[in-house]
Amino acid sequence: MGQLVFQVTEQELPLLQRNLETVCLKNRFGEITPFKLQVEGLLITFYFAENESQRLSLSWPVGCKTGPEDHSLSSSEIFAEEGKYPSFFLSTTTLGVNDPSTPYLLVEELARKGLYQLREQTYVWEQAQLALEPSYFQRLALLAERLALVLTGRKEGPTGQSLLEEIYAHVETLFETYACQAIGCRQQTQPKLPTLLGTFVTVPNATTTLMSAKAFNTLIVTESDTNEPKDEDPTAEHFSEKVSPFVDSVTKYQKQGFKVGREIPMGAYLREALKKDDLGESTPPSPLSKEQVQVQAQVILEKVDRIATVSSGLFHFWFLRLLELSFESMCGQNLCLTTLLEVCSLLKTKKPKLPIVLQLPPTSPHDDKPPNPFIVGAIDALSRSEMGDCGIGLTWTFETSKASTQATFFSVRDQLDYWSRWNWPILITFQQRANKDGDEICEKSLLLLLRYLLSRPEVSGIFFEPIVEPGEEASATLSPTIESLLQQFRSRYLL
Repeated sequence: MGQLVFQVTEQELPLLQRNLETVCLKNRFGEITPFKLQVEGLLITFYFAENESQRLSLSWPVGCKTGPEDHSLSSSEIFAEEGKYPSFFLSTTTLGVNDPSTPYLLVEELARKGLYQLREQTYVWEQAQLALEPSYFQRLALLAERLALVLTGRKEGPTGQSLLEEIYAHVETLFETYACQAIGCRQQTQPKLPTLLGTFVTVPNATTTLMSAKAFNTLIVTESDTNEPKDEDPTAEHFSEKVSPFVDSVTKYQKQGFKVGREIPMGAYLREALKKDDLGESTPPSPLSKEQVQVQAQVILEKVDRIATVSSGLFHFWFLRLLELSFESMCGQNLCLTTLLEVCSLLKTKKPKLPIVLQLPPTSPHDDKPPNPFIVGAIDALSRSEMGDCGIGLTWTFETSKASTQATFFSVRDQLDYWSRWNWPILITFQQRANKDGDEICEKSLLLLLRYLLSRPEVSGIFFEPIVEPGEEASATLSPTIESLLQQFRSRYLL
């Protein structure tokens, strides 16, 4: 039996209690370790089976003391102003520690890890010829001195939280410097980059405003339950009449200069199939037989075939949206994997040169959890099939709150590095959920993240999708604040 003990202050304890659901332990191989948690006073003890070094991961607020003046900048001012960075919600990991005799100070360990990551990334990019000012290295040395004061409990030293905020302010400085220089290198050969910048629309009801037309170069057409036939015979005489509004809307977008992608709700189809029997009647979830797998796979293929028949020739890429799925048996998993491969093969048959994007289930941009093994297996299988022209879509949710819009750059970096190993293009979708208090999104945080994504050549598309809450209108759009920022971002960097 191993144990890991941390200590917090009275001010830090409420923050920890609010974020207990984000806590996890990982061993030195990055595997999640099951644990039991005990909170006694200001001590937090983790008990786990294997007596080996563990890493603690949790969400922690950083930058919450930043003044409101940093959030009052207009979109135009952001491009020229290089002042303080706004607050954000941090997910980080402590160093591997496992000495129960003396409690570790939680926030101080987070600061130690943050400084370690900062120095490591500085060295890597410096070797890659990143130009950094002498003042940057002076500040880095000062942070190391201040960490030593914190760890030795010197009264003249800063608090752990204030040092943590200083470190991650310097992290933002590093990533901003890298992004600006990397984008500059890309623009030397192509002043306007071909990265897709888009949003989602439901046709034929949706309309694009003048601002949207200037902010985006790409639209993704989402599933419509009322305007596009799914259970009709494409050869029937009335079929073309019923899809005419759908086709007319997509054609209109193309004439406006948009690239248009077609969403196919694969995740919804698969989730529905896992809850059906071979007669197609709803039943409680139960393991599927091989015969049921074949029946449900055929149902899904017929749905996709109808969509592809209507859509062939209209779109620039397919957008297969996946969901988190739970499997009661290997047959259920085989159903999903087999059907996904067959759907991709069908789409390639319909339109061989049309790229297919596998849109993964939503996560957080500062998520530290390992990816879904089924998703990884599906991508491996597709890469071995030599399907070609495929991409990986990452879906990141974020709150439009001043204290939580900023992603953790190290986590974003790690996610991009992980999914880049297949050498497929990566497309990022930000799902926007409005804050209950009505706070506007922190523009500078979003712009800094967009610049970093644009500095990564493997990121070929960035999309924004408003999340529709129960009771809200399905035609919800992005806020004017975001569209205004994206309009200026596109005019400066993109085609």
